[in-house]
Amino acid sequence: MSSIRSDLLRHTYLFRVLQRVDGEIVDRTLMTLTLSCDHRILYGADAALFLNEINQLIEAPLGMAL
Repeated sequence: MSSIRSDLLRHTYLFRVLQRVDGEIVDRTLMTLTLSCDHRILYGADAALFLNEINQLIEAPLGMAL
């Protein structure tokens, strides 16, 4: 069994919110991203770094091609 498990393929939660960007209120679509791991095998800080990397790739997918 893997020490990291992600449910990205099973559930995707998208929702719309209003946010202030550069002084203007804009409509944004947000996605919830969750990661669970066994802390006996993997440090939580390492899991957070992994999740941050996934977040950056989702926000800038061109980075996956380079």
